[in-house]
Amino acid sequence: AGPALVLAVICLAFELVLVVGAIATLFIFIPLELLPESWRAAWAMVSVEAPAWAKLGLNLLCWLAAALIGPFYVGAGFGLYLNRRTQMEAWDVEIALRRLRERLLPVASSLVLLLCLALPLAPVHAQDADTPDAAQTATANADEDAEAEDAEEAEEAATAENDPANTPAVIFGDTPVDTAGFRQAVNRAYEDPLQRPTRQVSRWKPIEDAAEKQKDKKELQKDSSSNADRTSRKSGQLWLARLAEWGLWGLLGVLLLVLLLTARLWLPWLRGSGRRKEKQAPQITEEQVEMPVVLPPDVATQAGLLWDQGRPRQALALLYRASVRTLVERTGIALPPGATEAQCLRASRRMSDSTDRELFARIVRMWQYAAYGGRLP
Repeated sequence: AGPALVLAVICLAFELVLVVGAIATLFIFIPLELLPESWRAAWAMVSVEAPAWAKLGLNLLCWLAAALIGPFYVGAGFGLYLNRRTQMEAWDVEIALRRLRERLLPVASSLVLLLCLALPLAPVHAQDADTPDAAQTATANADEDAEAEDAEEAEEAATAENDPANTPAVIFGDTPVDTAGFRQAVNRAYEDPLQRPTRQVSRWKPIEDAAEKQKDKKELQKDSSSNADRTSRKSGQLWLARLAEWGLWGLLGVLLLVLLLTARLWLPWLRGSGRRKEKQAPQITEEQVEMPVVLPPDVATQAGLLWDQGRPRQALALLYRASVRTLVERTGIALPPGATEAQCLRASRRMSDSTDRELFARIVRMWQYAAYGGRLP
């Protein structure tokens, strides 16, 4: 989980870097003096309600970033998958066994040749197994595993005296032969530990196997007695399943009918035509503010007349112009033509009286609110 989470976070960070970098590239072509206004305009456009072309462009940038990072993401994820499968299923061991098989394939021909040479010896063992005692032993044991184990134990416990294959009738036929010396030699040969070595093998078998066998037997007995009950239960379950299926289809039909009947309500909203249209703002009437070239002798009286005539912007412009002229007279600073309000405020700091500085700042702010924000005093 740790490497996978880190991989996802890293790929997401790369996609975010590509998207942000592509958006920032657009602002490279904007002059430096226009950057703040461009940023504000872009933020205002996106924060209120982004137009369709802006949404489409952002989605296209996100898609391109995901398409570029996607191959690396998939490749790294597949590497993590292979690593985990190797840890869980030991693929490296399987690969080693496949290499071993490739090395043993050339020896397969010699093994087949040895098997072919050993085939003539098979009838001899088959003749030994066809004796009456062996046939009775084979038919008496029903379980294959128990038969194999009993056969091994019988071979290990057999001696020259109780082995039926060692009788004179089997070995010499009907010819009478003194077999005392032969019996003694056979017994001596069987006593040699190198001829018939014995060993003890212990095997662990889980208890669950025996329990499962008993459980299977009990289940078989129960199955034979409860077939009728199961048949009735299955038929009841089948009817319930059919009723549930019909109920679901009926519910789907009712839902489709409701959607069709209410289509006139949600279809325009889905198309986008059902949105509430914002009330159109009243049209702004702009009034050209004309600064007088020569100021009148009584500025306050003239400003009051303009205010009474319903021309407040002209009145405030007259007060602002007169204040700037007084600033130049009291500080002796020659302001450049078309000086901004900020330049005038910086120049007003050289006035010695703090009351004059505060009054000039109030007049400038009042003029800015009226000229740019439409807020009159």
